[in-house]
Amino acid sequence: LLIIEADAETAAYEPARRLPLFERLLDRVRSVPGVRSATYSNNGLFSGSDSGDEVQVEGFTRKGRGDRGSRYNHIGPDYFSTLGIPILLGREINSKDQPSGPKVCVINEAFAKRFFAGRNPLGMHITQVYADQRNTFEVIGVVRNSRGNSLRGEVEHRYYVPAAQPIFPLDGASFAVRTVAEPSSVFAGVRR
Repeated sequence: LLIIEADAETAAYEPARRLPLFERLLDRVRSVPGVRSATYSNNGLFSGSDSGDEVQVEGFTRKGRGDRGSRYNHIGPDYFSTLGIPILLGREINSKDQPSGPKVCVINEAFAKRFFAGRNPLGMHITQVYADQRNTFEVIGVVRNSRGNSLRGEVEHRYYVPAAQPIFPLDGASFAVRTVAEPSSVFAGVRR
């Protein structure tokens, strides 16, 4: 697995031009010989970057302060299949999840356990809350817990939204590239 960062903000791309840039880069990376699959995310793997806000979960009654918020990440199409994270229920985010379509999200097992214990989360809604901002997403899938920030401690509850339906304008993307051979053999082509 090869990880490459792309900082569109520093490269002076206006917010409206960033998502199309990331999609073009993804298409080009996927066409490099030796690349099996590729995707991207806003926070990247083990980058030290993370996002989180207050959430309101359909049918969930808060019991304490720890039930107010959750971590989240903006991801590109085929994120989970590229990283090898199993889909346990529903489907993963794909290229059909576009700005004009219904807002969707995928949750991890920890999120399902905390907020949907004993209930099927598919078709339920999560609302991200920050100041006056509200974004509501329909749960379309549940994925196995995975580590993306730390190798220690409990896996945090997390939800994932399509980069095409961002909560905030993305300034950069971390591309994850799964290769068929040693990653160093495709690095030059991906970087180009």
